[in-house]
Order: sequence, then C-alpha cells, then structure tokens
Amino acid sequence: MKRKFNIVFASHTYMGGTFVVGSHHLARELSQMGHRVLHLSTPITPFHIGNIKDSSVKHKFKRMISKQILKYNNNLIDVLPFSLIPWNVSKHFFRKYNINLTLNCIYPNLANLMKKFFKKEQVDILLIDQPTLVGLERILNPKIVVYRATDLYYEMTGDKDILKAEQVIISNVNAIIGTSQPVYNYLKRLNSSVPSLLLENGVEYNRFSKKQDCPKDLKEIKGSKVIYVGAIDQRFDINAVKVLSKNCPDINIIIIGPYDSNKKDELSKYKNIYLLGPRKYTDVPAYLQHSDVAILPLSDHPSNNGRSPMKLYEYGAAGLPVLTKRTEELERRREDYISLYDNYDEMTNKLNEVLKNNKEIDTKKIQLSAKKHSWEIKAAELTKFLEELG
Repeated sequence: MKRKFNIVFASHTYMGGTFVVGSHHLARELSQMGHRVLHLSTPITPFHIGNIKDSSVKHKFKRMISKQILKYNNNLIDVLPFSLIPWNVSKHFFRKYNINLTLNCIYPNLANLMKKFFKKEQVDILLIDQPTLVGLERILNPKIVVYRATDLYYEMTGDKDILKAEQVIISNVNAIIGTSQPVYNYLKRLNSSVPSLLLENGVEYNRFSKKQDCPKDLKEIKGSKVIYVGAIDQRFDINAVKVLSKNCPDINIIIIGPYDSNKKDELSKYKNIYLLGPRKYTDVPAYLQHSDVAILPLSDHPSNNGRSPMKLYEYGAAGLPVLTKRTEELERRREDYISLYDNYDEMTNKLNEVLKNNKEIDTKKIQLSAKKHSWEIKAAELTKFLEELG
C-alpha cells in the first residue's frame, strides 16, 4: 500500500467561494485518495472592511464569522484565517527584515491547528501557491516544501515584494511546480537545482460532461449563444466582446461572473450582451452545455502569457468549441477544439465559421480531448511526483 501524506495547500483562494481554483480540485482528489489535506488560504483582515460592498469580500466575512474551518470529508478541511495585518502592510517589514507579520498575527493558531488535524504528526508536504504566505514553511516545519506557482505573479501585480517573496520561498524549497510552460521556465530560472514538474490545470470532467437541463434565464435568450465564464478584470479583453457584439449583431453573448458597476455600465449598452452575474460553480455546466461557442477573450496584459486556464477544459468537457486569443502557451497545447485568433477581424471570422458549421461539430470528440486533462489524472501525476521526493 502506498504511503499516505499529511498535506497542506497554502493557496490564494479559499474553498466555497465564487472562484474554484486548481488547489481546490487537487485537495479534493488527494483527500479522496486517502491523503490527509488541510487547505489554507490568504487571510482576511480588518482592512478588507473598506471593500465590504464587493460580493467576494462580503462572502469572506460571512464565512469567517460563521465558520473559519469547513470540513469537506474526513480527510479534507478548508481554513479561512484572520490576520490583523494584510500583506500590503506586512510587505514593508518583510522587505527589510524578511519577516511576514501577516502570519505573526494570524488566527487560528496554525501550529496548534496542524497538531490537531494531523493528530500530532508532522506535515509531510507543504504546497505553496500564494507567495504572500512566505514564512509559512518556518511555522509548519514540513518535511518537504513545494512551490506551485499558478501564474506569473509579478506580472499580475507589479509588486516587487511579491517577486522577493517568491525568491525567498524558491531558495529554500525541495521542488517546484509550474502550471504552464512560461511559469515553469520562470521557476527554473530562479532555482534549477531542485526537482521540477510542469502540471497544467485540469477539469472536473464528470461534473461538466454530465447532461443538465437548460437554465430558465438562458432558455429565454433565443438564437445562437456565445458564452464566457469568469472574472471581468484586467486580463479580460472587454473591447473584444464589444467588437463581437457589433460585428455579429445576430448572436447573443452571455457573460457569467462578477463585474463592477463600471463594467456593467460599459457592456449594458449592447443589446446582445447579457450580463448574468456570478453563478454557483455547480450550475455553470448547464449554462455551457446549452450554449453554442465558448470564448476566452484575453487582453494584452503580460500575465496572460503564463495562464493555464481551467475554463478551456471545462468548456471542452461541456462539448463546446472554444475561441480565444493566441498565446505561446495555448498554441503549444495544440487542442483541436480551440481556435486561436491574433486580431479582432480574425476573431470575428473564426466565430462566424464555427457557428456556420455548428451542426458538424463533434461534441463527443471535444469532450474526449478535455477528458485527458481530468483532475483525477492530474492528482495521480502530482502524487507520483511527491512520492519520488521522498
């Protein structure tokens, strides 16, 4: 019988909120394989109260007040900690003294929590996804530390202290994991002496491929449906959506995900753009399965070069052809159901071509392509890598 590990994920996103990220899926899969997993996310702080109108911040406070620790099964809990000091304050002290005050003022007490959950046994594996949790390795004292970067964080934030945090973490790890080739190459440049793994994000295949009824609000929208699921942030090309709306007035563009009032005002002017807002992760497959094409309009933001978008495989598992902006990473993957564009004219032409040939699309073939990226397969690959580390 293969050894079972005590594993901690130090992630940027808590479980049970609007966004479901790779660490959530891997934590679930590893727990189902018999490993004991504690999923820990970026702490919420008093400074977040200033953004309490933001739905995600509001949800965090509600979750923290009701229950900081959520049990998913006998082997998996998620912890949403509270700290008096956010990273934006702590980083100034970290810059000078290499001490992360966020972790020094955290509740619940992490050392005691680990002893209780892991029954006084040592943490075997610490997987750090979030660089602002630098210093956690000293508190937990795990046998093995792995830095698993999911993005080019400095490119995303422009925060030089994030860069330093990564350098401090990577200089003391036992292994590194990148979720895309650009991220992997970046990590290797920082530390080429430790074992490394390229492990792309995957898909909860059974959830997204299982047939579901058409949601009522989607059923009311008649005609061809082009859908996007995700955040409308700096990495989303809002102009691409406007161009599609103007160039293809007969199609309906469905957008699911959180947005601010400015984005709402900007996009609500277009009659064929439907802003449905956030939907539960469990409800998303139904919206995808009853659409015609999925889009991922990437902006020119440099962090998009390192992205490993889960939604591409979620789209595929639902049987949808996909249209997205070309990046070296996405071109490298060579997925037949994903069409890449370089400019808006090409985007419009390719969308019209896909819709024209809609009846000829082999949804089963698309789903089989996505199935190769299931989280079960990713978790098995990760487990093998961890076992080889000792």
